[in-house]
Amino acid sequence: MCWLPGGDVLLVAAKDGTVHHVEPAFGTRVLLRATPDAAHLAVARGQLAVLSREGVLQVWSLEENTLLWEHATELIAQLQLQWWKGGVAVAGEDGRERRVLVYDDAGERRARARVPSRTALGADAAGNLLLARNTETGLTIRPFGEALPVERPTVHQLRFAGADSLLGVAVGGVSVWNGGAEAVNIKLFDVVNAALSLDGSLVAMGTRVGGVAVAGTRLGGQRVNPTRVEGHDGPVLSLAFSPRGRWLASAAGRCWVWSY
Repeated sequence: MCWLPGGDVLLVAAKDGTVHHVEPAFGTRVLLRATPDAAHLAVARGQLAVLSREGVLQVWSLEENTLLWEHATELIAQLQLQWWKGGVAVAGEDGRERRVLVYDDAGERRARARVPSRTALGADAAGNLLLARNTETGLTIRPFGEALPVERPTVHQLRFAGADSLLGVAVGGVSVWNGGAEAVNIKLFDVVNAALSLDGSLVAMGTRVGGVAVAGTRLGGQRVNPTRVEGHDGPVLSLAFSPRGRWLASAAGRCWVWSY
């Protein structure tokens, strides 16, 4: 799921491929039918990118609700999806190694690169692609195409949460890097997913058994006891703060939108 930029409209993909348009104050409607079992959604320039768990990448026009192009990436695990100034890029494992595939707005593949394991894909404020990797020697962020350290990574599942913020999700909690600063560590057992608010002040965390918690990022070393969210009886698949900072969406078997 993802929020439309600048507003309070949430897009949620169901397992059957339907993408739902959700306005917390007004209700829900089906927007379009994309590839089933979507793993990631991302919106930019009036277009919706959908990446399925089987590695199928689609880009849709939100104005006309029509499919613009589609590719089978052959990436099947640890998937990430990122818009950049020239199109859309994906990262993932293909069963042998981790790769990044870069496409332009017309759907033509412009680059294909092999990267070290646990490399995260993101973009800077100008829309240039970035790669990040966290090892025992610290966090490294480089422009796409530059080499990354190849030593053993930490256990974190690393992901960008904005142009200069990253989240590292591990079973014992979440590490937050804001603006390249030293990591803030928040302890919570059995975390499987996390999201950062737009201003970087809050982190939402979801657990394997359906718990959801929100914590501040200003002070590190804190331990959080999550409250049980009604209806989440399985792993939290996705979390997302709205751009205006009013809502938090969480998804497992169902999708819930909460004020906080």
